[in-house]
Amino acid sequence: MPKEGNVRDDARGLGFLISVGVYSRLFALAFLGRVTSCLSRLLVAISILFFSLSASADELDAGEAHSLSLSHELIIVDIRRASEWRKTGMPATSHGISLQNFLKKVRKDFTKDIMNLVDGDLQRPIALICATGGRSTYASGMLREAGFSQVYNIGEGMLGNGAQPGWVARNLPIRDCENC
Repeated sequence: MPKEGNVRDDARGLGFLISVGVYSRLFALAFLGRVTSCLSRLLVAISILFFSLSASADELDAGEAHSLSLSHELIIVDIRRASEWRKTGMPATSHGISLQNFLKKVRKDFTKDIMNLVDGDLQRPIALICATGGRSTYASGMLREAGFSQVYNIGEGMLGNGAQPGWVARNLPIRDCENC
């Protein structure tokens, strides 16, 4: 049976080992945190590059989209909110189905509304347009996940994206939004 002093010594030793263990774990976590941070940044960069490369294959410029919609080879869906439609109008051949509600939250019925627009034909070519390409990129992914096979993004949007001028600056036909 150990003496009380031995227990105390053991406890101090254990305390020392615990504190060394805690500090070494904290150091290890800090080191791993830095490595993990660097790795996560690298993975994010690779993901963005991969996503941009894969997304660019499914992008149309506004002029191409307009031409294809005139020949009934493509349905253009303006996914902006009604308040945005009132400000700039909508592409003349587009259908207005907003991705977001007035609180800027993604509408639960968005995919269902697109499905109704194409009468359930998941093979029907659809091009999405928003203001600058961000929401349409997001919504394209949603539709692909829902099984749509030909979803295109008009990445320059209505107002331009910094690399391309946009539907409005290209002077492509615009219509007023009825019942907005």
